[in-house]
Amino acid sequence: FEATTFQVDTAGTYDFLMESSFEPFLTLYADLFKPNDALTNALIADDTYTGARFSYALTAGRTYIAVAAGFSSSDYGHYRLSITGPGKVMVAPAAGAVRGVPLAGSRRM
Repeated sequence: FEATTFQVDTAGTYDFLMESSFEPFLTLYADLFKPNDALTNALIADDTYTGARFSYALTAGRTYIAVAAGFSSSDYGHYRLSITGPGKVMVAPAAGAVRGVPLAGSRRM
């Protein structure tokens, strides 16, 4: 998995899309992501084979974590995560990212 911590500067509904060369699994968390307790703080998730996608209403200034992963342990490779909405998406510095199995991904916020 790869966790991306971010905030938005404008409240509203944001669209999340994870496109990949494998079966993706994308989860949105609020405030804190605990890898050993994956359901705590989870808001929404999707694992559609053609690209994980969902929309969710975000609050300005609140911390969110988008966790990109494969559906199974054999699902990994290149991916692209897009988050779009009415405001800016401000990603935390890479040092704050929690990393597991490398996904060789890219982020476009």
